[in-house]
Amino acid sequence: MSREALTVLKGKWLFAAVVLAASVAVVLNGQRRQSSTHLSDIIATAAPELGPHAHVLLPNLEDAVVVVPDRPHDLMEVHGSAERNNIKRTRTFQVNTNELGLREPSSVGEKNGVRILCAGDSVTFGWGVADDESWPALLGRRDGIETINAGFPSMRPDAISQWIIRNGNKFDPDIVLFVRRPDWALPNALNLFRQNVQNARNAVPGAHFALVLPPLSSFDAKGQSARTKELDFLSRQLRDVPFIDLTAAMQVAMGTAGVELISTGTEQHLVRRADGAVIAKGKTPDNVPGQPSLAPEITEAFEADPSIKEPLFFDSGHPDAEGFRVFSSVVAEFLVAQSWLPATATEGDDPLR
Repeated sequence: MSREALTVLKGKWLFAAVVLAASVAVVLNGQRRQSSTHLSDIIATAAPELGPHAHVLLPNLEDAVVVVPDRPHDLMEVHGSAERNNIKRTRTFQVNTNELGLREPSSVGEKNGVRILCAGDSVTFGWGVADDESWPALLGRRDGIETINAGFPSMRPDAISQWIIRNGNKFDPDIVLFVRRPDWALPNALNLFRQNVQNARNAVPGAHFALVLPPLSSFDAKGQSARTKELDFLSRQLRDVPFIDLTAAMQVAMGTAGVELISTGTEQHLVRRADGAVIAKGKTPDNVPGQPSLAPEITEAFEADPSIKEPLFFDSGHPDAEGFRVFSSVVAEFLVAQSWLPATATEGDDPLR
């Protein structure tokens, strides 16, 4: 979407369709003001060369402000002004970019260690957290590793592939990570995804290449239902591309704190992880494109009690700062297991703890 198109949306919500959920930001033309809606700065511009609806980050952003829902949510909740104003739980974060329109690092020069190009959507960008709390930033703080954060909010698999084809070799990476799940909004999603991954891999023949599937929140009911099919397909059809799904590792790291969503088929239950107590329940919505995936009783419970939270996630699609620490650690372990990084890459504490 162009800057001109974004300006037309003054006072409205801009949908950032991402891998697992949709996050929203209110857009004004480069300015913020007090209002009953949640306002954000413009951070993106159109990138038609990457495909329809693709966009990249604006270069040289300085402390741009973005406001997003701080709980699981559906697109249907933000279609009208009344629904938008019902979202009281929000979080604010700031975005800085370099002259290339990348969130990290502040500049790209000569290599300083094993260079890892992390290409993906809002999960790699670090939606909802500070620049230095994204998982590529955390991974790049380990000894002997340098990372480049090529994550762009709402980037689809085909656009990520095109970005790598056009830009990947410019950074002389030692490792390229394609970080995305299939886009089930598209017909023939799995075969298209396989083609996108293979095209990206073929574009950087001098680098190790792997696929990273971001973790699924329990509140991403549609993503969870597709997970088994995804993993079976990728195991059979992408045998020459190492991949890791972070969902299981994130579940283990959650422990017994917070809440989770459990579906019985006909009902959705908001459950306390510590003892299995049901906090709220509602009828499971019909699986219809464009319709809510969460029962209204579930989202109402989040609004009624700000302490309710799923561990390691802040909404139904994005890890929080602690979740990104887990993300970074698991990716480091995966790369060491591939013998692409030395074993020391998994050692030491996170410098941001």
